Amino acid sequence: MLVIFGHLALTAAEWEAKKAELIATGFIEESSPVPGYFDEPDTDPNYVDGGFVYRDGNLFYVSYPALTQWIPEFADA
Repeated sequence: MLVIFGHLALTAAEWEAKKAELIATGFIEESSPVPGYFDEPDTDPNYVDGGFVYRDGNLFYVSYPALTQWIPEFADA
């Protein structure tokens, strides 16, 4: 199994631009696995899609939603 974690510092303005881009490309904001999780559009029914979460000036990507449990910033989410 291959897992991917990504982390990128973004200003609030950069996040708003990225958020608009995500929504325009089919990402859907969910409250699970953590509040504010942007679920990647389903492109292949055989695979679980990843997603993005923005917290405190940081954008995180996980290739599988349950991986958010390994990101310290979401420990209290």
